Amino acid sequence: MFLLLVFVLVLITIQLVRKRYVYWAERNVVQDMAYPLFGINWKSVFGGCSIAEIFQELYNKYSEKRYMGVYDYTTPILVILNPHLLKKISIKDFEYFMNHRPKLPKNVDRMWNRNLFNLVGTEWREMRKTLSPAHTGSRMKGMFVLMEECAKNFVQHFLQQDQDIVELDARETLARYTNDVIATSAYGYQCDSLKDENNEFYIRGLQTTDMSGLWKFIKFDMLRAFPWLGKIIKVELFDGDVTNFFGKIIEENVLYRIENKIERPDLIDLLMHADKSTSNGETVVSSMKENKEQNNGHQKKNLRFNIEDITAQALIFFFSGFGTVSSVLSFLTYELAVNPDIQKRLYEEVSQFRSKNDKLTYEGLGSLTYLDMVLSETLRKWPSFIRTDRVCSRSYTIEPETPDETAVHINKGDIIWIPIFAIHHDEKYWPNPEKFDPDRFSAENKMKIVPGTYIPFGIGPRTCIATRFVIQEIKILLYEIISTFEIVVTEKTLIPCQPYKKSSALLPGEGFWFGLQRRNS
Repeated sequence: MFLLLVFVLVLITIQLVRKRYVYWAERNVVQDMAYPLFGINWKSVFGGCSIAEIFQELYNKYSEKRYMGVYDYTTPILVILNPHLLKKISIKDFEYFMNHRPKLPKNVDRMWNRNLFNLVGTEWREMRKTLSPAHTGSRMKGMFVLMEECAKNFVQHFLQQDQDIVELDARETLARYTNDVIATSAYGYQCDSLKDENNEFYIRGLQTTDMSGLWKFIKFDMLRAFPWLGKIIKVELFDGDVTNFFGKIIEENVLYRIENKIERPDLIDLLMHADKSTSNGETVVSSMKENKEQNNGHQKKNLRFNIEDITAQALIFFFSGFGTVSSVLSFLTYELAVNPDIQKRLYEEVSQFRSKNDKLTYEGLGSLTYLDMVLSETLRKWPSFIRTDRVCSRSYTIEPETPDETAVHINKGDIIWIPIFAIHHDEKYWPNPEKFDPDRFSAENKMKIVPGTYIPFGIGPRTCIATRFVIQEIKILLYEIISTFEIVVTEKTLIPCQPYKKSSALLPGEGFWFGLQRRNS
């Protein structure tokens, strides 16, 4: 009897899995790589193939189509391949595709649920509106000084070393710079991670962004395959000791500023003075102070925007910026090391600027056009994320445009993927895409770029809110490095470079080493 029951259960499971994997075929959408339980992930899990390679293979195979169906483990996903359709979905019809795919079931991780990336609908709109002023030109100008100090500390640290060529692990070294920038710009916390290698802020940052290990695999992959597991095992994306550490820093920082009437051009200052109020009309800042006095720091009033909200936004700011920015810098230093002619041209622009200006300013940084071209090409060839996603919030129909198409009805809850990396490497839009060529972004050529084919920070209203912050952070460091050092290849530099294979973010893998050789002039 027991064996019969097991047999019946196996048959039912097989039938359910089969039905799951015909989701797109039943809608007359071409689909591929539907392998039981793993979907398109089987090559990544068992075949040693990177996620970028998987997407590139699929994209190249169906690039003449406007869309195709795949399966992320057992979840049906519609991949948008056509930039015109992508623009329509992400911009014109944004109301249908406003939200990101949730990584965890609701109410499992309160800190994750409250951050901007994970918020949905009206809550997302309100938080985006609140945070947007942190990334305006005036705010970036204020943060410029904080970032420049970190960049100068970085350069001075290696100038003090008595070596002809200082050999560095790109990702590890550059992550220390991004750590210090985020610490001072978002948290109001001062640290020098090159001098104090094991400072707690940096160590906690590594814990937050480390994607290795079995538990991390369960968090980030198994929950994609089986979202319902999140409710059963009550998994949290951010470890408790990490959130407690950052939460304590923020709470102490906020209350110190309130008591001492301190203002500073950073993210915490913006959130403290956000246009939010409590139910009885008190401002957030005065309410924090009152709660501190009356409740020994424990907030009991019905704040719409409180310490936990600030912590959640600052935590996702760190989570998103720590690894991705250091990765972009790693790929950028690699490309300059292996393309000395491009580096020479960049140095000439920087030298010419320095000969006419006493110091770098916010406005001056914006005038360095070739520097901007170099960074733009880096983000084209090595975008931070291989893909991004959207969830359909209400029924939507993609009308047919070619004889082989029929109307595709997308249901509420269906997920779409935007294959950023693959679009950036499509020869139709980017001739010889593997070549690192900043001239693609010259004033003349920029006008020829097809809309929807250059999307390193996403597309539409849900574009990364920190785009300006990231660009400024990278440009300042690059300016300071190029002014003082030549970036060179060393014996440890692996050519061609090998990105990390197991992540949907584009991260540097083994062999990302470079040398800093002091310039004579």
